[in-house]
Amino acid sequence: MEIFPEDLLMHLLELQELSFSYPNRPGVLDHITLAVPQAPFLSILGPNGAGKSTLLKILAGILRPTYGTVALEGVRIQPHRDVSTLLAYVPQSLYLPMETRVIDFVLLGRPHATRLTGRVRAYDVEKAFWALERVGCREFWKENLTELSGGEQQKVLIAKALAQETTVLLIDEPVTHLDLRNQMEVLTLLRGLAEEEGRKIVAVMHDVNQAREFTDYALFLRGGKVGAAGPSREVICRETVESVFGIGVEERLGLFVRS
Repeated sequence: MEIFPEDLLMHLLELQELSFSYPNRPGVLDHITLAVPQAPFLSILGPNGAGKSTLLKILAGILRPTYGTVALEGVRIQPHRDVSTLLAYVPQSLYLPMETRVIDFVLLGRPHATRLTGRVRAYDVEKAFWALERVGCREFWKENLTELSGGEQQKVLIAKALAQETTVLLIDEPVTHLDLRNQMEVLTLLRGLAEEEGRKIVAVMHDVNQAREFTDYALFLRGGKVGAAGPSREVICRETVESVFGIGVEERLGLFVRS
């Protein structure tokens, strides 16, 4: 892994002229240069099609930038480069095999620790159970994944990422399709991981009110460029929301509602 100079380690995220295009969709990300300071919980916000999930996949090393570079915690991210000890990626949706037990699925987060021996060690099982305990799902360890509720499945996905023992968790829309109670439980869990364990959470989110409440730093994307960026409590304001989303809003009791 290529390490950036020490002065860049003060940044959680460093983008240099970052651009990305799909074959039938140019300019998804358009020459973005940005340094995000160290923050426990970073939210990536913006309208549909703004490039949020694309940026997260670039950070995860799944997609290769068309142009430019990206660094996370001072490490330059490139496809096919092993970053499994630095970051874990939780996609927006995942195919869940019918007969996969919860514990076996979480153990898939340990391949970087077992690849030399090709077998699961007692320590790996211990870490998998620890991860399930941390997300409040240890009791489901023998259950099949598809038998769990949506909220429980999301927590198990996070447990798999925790079992990987990485510094950074990249999570794409962690509360999509969850009811309000499960949304609050998952976001509170992520906030706790950032505050209590020193994890760095980078999450694509849609709800600006939740981002303002739970995250420390917010990055807004619009039209392939940075619409706004800054501490969540400062940058998530009426002016930013109206500018980025193109709608009128007003603030009531600390929440943004459409005017």
